[in-house]
Amino acid sequence: MIPRKSISSASLILILSTAFLVFFTVFTLRNTGNLQLFDFMIYDRVLRSIQPQNATDSRIVIVEIDERDINNEEYGGWPLSDTVLANLLQAIKRLNPAVIGVDIIRDVPVPASGEELAELESVLDSSNNIIAVHSVSGPNNIKLPPPKILAGKPEQLGFIDIHPDRYIGNQVRRMPLFLDDGETLYHSFGLRLSLAYLKSQNIVMAPSKENPDWLALGDTDIPPFEMNDGAYRREDARGYQILLDFKGPSSFETVSMTDVFAGNVPAEIAKGKIVILGVTAPSVQDFHDTPVKVYQRGVVLHAQLVNQLLRFADGTDRPLKICSEWQELLWVFMWCLIGCTMGYFLRSTAIYAGLLPVCVMVPVLTCYLALRAGTWMPVSGSVFGCVFSALIFKFIRFHIELRKTNCELAEANRTLESKVVERTRQLQEINIALEDTLTTLKMTQNQLITQEKLASLGTLTAGIAHEIKNPLNFINNFAAMSVETIKELNSELHGLKSKMADEGLSDLEEIIDDLRVQSEKINEHGRRADKVVNGMLSHSRNTSVEKESVDINKLLEQYITLIDNTMRTDDPEFEIEIERKFDASIEKMEVFPQELGRVFLNILTNACYAADEKKRCSDSCFAPKLCVTSRNFNDKIIITIKDNGNGIPEEIHEKIFMPFFTTKPTGYGTGLGMSLSYEIITQQHRGTLRFDTKTGEYTQFIITLPKAT
Repeated sequence: MIPRKSISSASLILILSTAFLVFFTVFTLRNTGNLQLFDFMIYDRVLRSIQPQNATDSRIVIVEIDERDINNEEYGGWPLSDTVLANLLQAIKRLNPAVIGVDIIRDVPVPASGEELAELESVLDSSNNIIAVHSVSGPNNIKLPPPKILAGKPEQLGFIDIHPDRYIGNQVRRMPLFLDDGETLYHSFGLRLSLAYLKSQNIVMAPSKENPDWLALGDTDIPPFEMNDGAYRREDARGYQILLDFKGPSSFETVSMTDVFAGNVPAEIAKGKIVILGVTAPSVQDFHDTPVKVYQRGVVLHAQLVNQLLRFADGTDRPLKICSEWQELLWVFMWCLIGCTMGYFLRSTAIYAGLLPVCVMVPVLTCYLALRAGTWMPVSGSVFGCVFSALIFKFIRFHIELRKTNCELAEANRTLESKVVERTRQLQEINIALEDTLTTLKMTQNQLITQEKLASLGTLTAGIAHEIKNPLNFINNFAAMSVETIKELNSELHGLKSKMADEGLSDLEEIIDDLRVQSEKINEHGRRADKVVNGMLSHSRNTSVEKESVDINKLLEQYITLIDNTMRTDDPEFEIEIERKFDASIEKMEVFPQELGRVFLNILTNACYAADEKKRCSDSCFAPKLCVTSRNFNDKIIITIKDNGNGIPEEIHEKIFMPFFTTKPTGYGTGLGMSLSYEIITQQHRGTLRFDTKTGEYTQFIITLPKAT
């Protein structure tokens, strides 16, 4: 039930403005042709429903040339020769029709030599009731002329041009009565046949008495098709066209060419009637789609136009009326207002959903009934206008109510916020203080835990190292002494060579030599173990708890110089290019200089070793290079040490910072340098140490140090 409610002036303005907005939108869609499809669905449906079933028109007879006639060797195939066509026309003339229409283009003789053309021209020239065809704008806009013998007899010529709706299913819904090329006015084939038949009834086509721009056939005014008639938008309206109403029969009385030649057609079938000769064979593609039938033969279409004109002439039917532009616009605007009014009054969604389909069906049914009664009023504008108006106004109404509710909620929120703002501020201050305290406690706790772990580990490591150091010193010392003793023994043995047998002397020298090699191996591995123990002692050494303000660039330069001199001293052939890229904007930082220097020393040593090792294993063209960079970056500095050595294999990436892991040969490294460096950077300086490498090309270690630790 719709609630009774008065409309305020503001609501009335809203309804009218919404209706105008929707009306303008629908009007735009209509004028651009976007609503044509829906309108023509209704239009074509009505045309199919009003076409009479099993109806006939005794005034029209079709002589068809079917597939059997074309394939008949007696007639010589297709196209029919001039002689066969002349004989066929003579046979039809003997049936005494009122007019004969030849729906076959004959612009060239058949055969091309023209030897049979005279016979056909004789028949055409001697028969005033034969209407031949031509095309004013044929395929590719090429004119197809009529037979030359009839070029001077326009009353016996009619064009067969058909204009299908190319953008609406490519169907034929209209036919031209007249066309002109700027110089000559041409009559259509169907119009010529109709006028020739009606001539005996003194019915002619003349200007309309009510509208001089229209034509009238008998007492029936025939308005021309306009480019925006009905649902059409900017359609081709050249010449004088009319809409086909398809109220005539879908088929006409038909006889075959073979029956005409055989004399099997009774004279009363065609006597005094319109006989149309045309092709219905599928192999000759003369067919068009229409709203009532797919693949309608061209000769049948012309017959339907003749039937429609004859019905207009005898007053049994009238042309379809088209609503004027203003009538259609008022009709659409009325339904836009109905939709807005429904959206305003209906609050219940259930009632709204139930009435909306009804409001859609009413204009559809109205336009459907009007079309069956002979008046075409497009339905899409009213339907879409009603639906869009109702939906948009419902949305506007919902938006207004939602905004009102939001305002009320906002006011309630403001009253609540005024009560909790102060309390929230206090809680925020307490939370900030608690978070700061908790952060400080966590940092202190982590530092204590780390220091305790390192202290315990250092104590354990130092204890183990000291316990190993003493016996290891004895081993190394006695191994060295053994080597010296063996040398002295060799000297003494050399002096006794003349007093000893050769066989006994040889065995004794071999034993002494084995003893020497074993002593040297013990000495070599003892020194290796001594380096490991010294590394463990260095790893466990207590670091200074005091930081110093240091220039990082100067510290880097100091250790670069140190490692360069050391490598050159150990190996006179050592050569490397060192590139320095220091950021001068880096200020002094609080760091542990000795520990940070150990990190630089370890990484620089490894880089120089990697580059030099690659040179030793490659050709002489390779040049070792080391690039040391420092950068000032917001709240931290970044130091990179890059060498062009062989890189680090992917399978050992995870082991680089593990204690006692080394890639150097035995005796060249302890495996503690990178582990110690990682702890110094991450634990003492709260920074990061990572590396980037590409096998066979480079290795780059990246040190990140925060400015405030």
